[in-house]
Parts: sequence; structure tokens; C-alpha cells
Amino acid sequence: MMKLIAQNDIDRAKWDELVENQPKTLLYHQSLFLDPLAEKWMLLVDENYSCGIPLPYVVRLGKKGLYTPNFIRAIDWLGVKPNDFELKKIKEIILKEFDYGNILLESKVFEYAKSDRVYQLLTEPFKLNDQAKRSIKKFEKSNFKIIMPELNQILNIILDDLKVKVTDLKMTDFERFKNLFSQYPKEKIWSIGVEENNQIVGGMIFIYWQNTLHYVKGGCFENAKNKGSMYAMMLKAIEHAEEKKLILDFGGSNVDGVRRFNLAFGATDKSYFRWSFDNSPWWFKAAKKLKNRLKK
Repeated sequence: MMKLIAQNDIDRAKWDELVENQPKTLLYHQSLFLDPLAEKWMLLVDENYSCGIPLPYVVRLGKKGLYTPNFIRAIDWLGVKPNDFELKKIKEIILKEFDYGNILLESKVFEYAKSDRVYQLLTEPFKLNDQAKRSIKKFEKSNFKIIMPELNQILNIILDDLKVKVTDLKMTDFERFKNLFSQYPKEKIWSIGVEENNQIVGGMIFIYWQNTLHYVKGGCFENAKNKGSMYAMMLKAIEHAEEKKLILDFGGSNVDGVRRFNLAFGATDKSYFRWSFDNSPWWFKAAKKLKNRLKK
């Protein structure tokens, strides 16, 4: 029997055991990811924690809405997939609990629409396109060099770069990102950086997860970027993944320039899906429309 469990009542040891024992599970399902990054979340699971799904949500004007937190690509159903009858009951539970929802899903468990987002995966030997080759040659001729820094030496550089690239992120998003890495096991984090004249000017953060080296975020100063530093760091990461016999997950992006960067190494697009519903009252829908209009 499936039941909803509030965030404070979740048995995190049981949930994380389910997450870790599933093949091809998204790292975003870990409680270590959901606790710092989701505003609120709950679980829909069976009594034995043998199947279920995390449900990140917000409460606005007294109405509960499912959403996909920033820095979390998507969620998915874990464990045995429900049959049609079970799925109907599961959807009834979710629609009764939440007034509206707009959530990204890795697979087609619920009603879905193909989202406008893709992520990139490198499963074959890498192959550089001409742009990547030119950028790496620039780097090799420059005064910059690859280093293996501590996470705290590159974190603020990455966040400052992110503030420029993604303007709709709020200060709370950056605090949540910092909280994620203050709690995450250090032995599962792999970082790489670039320096010039003993000054660190850029870096990238990766996480070891199952058979994957997962790219989280990266950034660098503009002069280092212009000399191909991002390409050089990613190439080094790919070589590291190949040495460890790992798949490289680029994380994906809705930004076309980032997608082109990922594809420059021979990665391929993977689509994921969106489940949207809105059973909120008319006044709440009107308030949301007004808020979106004011944003523009």
C-alpha cells in the first residue's frame, strides 16, 4: 500500500538504500540532494520502501504545488513500476495532495509531455569537433594550466559565473547549492581547476555516482574562458572517466550554448519528460499569471 510521508518523518536510511540499489538511478533522488535543494519534499512509497517517488513541492498562498528544484534535473519512479490499476491510485493520491504541478520526469511513468529540455551523455569514446579542437589548442598555447584543487577553492568562482549565465536564480538557490556541497561526502566529489600564475581562475565539480561521473557545474573567469579553459577541463574529466571506466553525464542544459559545448565532445542528446496539471482555484491561477507577467 502506497502512502505519503512528510519530510521530517522519512526514514532516510531506507530511502537511500532503495536509491543506491536501483540500476541507473538518478543521483538527485538521494536525501543528500533533496534536503538542501528542495524547498520542501515528501515521499510516496510503499510500507517497505521497496518502490516510490520523491515529491518536491512549494506552498504558495496556501496551495501546494509540485516542482523541480533548481540543480535537480528530474525525478523518477524507483523500484517495480506500477501496473495500470496501481498507477491510477498513485495519481489519485498525488492529485488529491497537490493543487498544481509542473515536474520533470526521467521516464514515462505518469501522463507526460516531452519537455523542452535534454541532457547529454557520453557513452562512446569521445570525439572532439572542430570548435573543441581549436579551443584546446588555444589553451595549450596559453599560460593557463590544469590543476586538481580543493572544492572550496573553486566553488565561489563557479557560483559567480553561474549568476551571470542564469539570471533567474535567486540568492536562496546559491545558498542551497553551497549547502549541498557542505553536506555531500567529500570522497564522492571530484573537482578540477585552471590556474594562471598560481591564481585559480576556474573550475568544475563532478560527483561519482554508480557507474557515472556526473558533471554538476563549472565556471571560470572570462579571460580563461576565452583561452579554452572550459574545454580543457572537460577533456581532462573525460579522460579521467575513461580511465575509471565510467560514463560521463554532462548534466544537460536548456541553454543552447551549453548544449553545443557538451556535444562538442561527442555526447548525445537524451530527452526527458514533463508532467503538468493545475487544479488550483481561478484566483490562484490569475495570481500566477500576474506574477509571471511582472517578471517579464
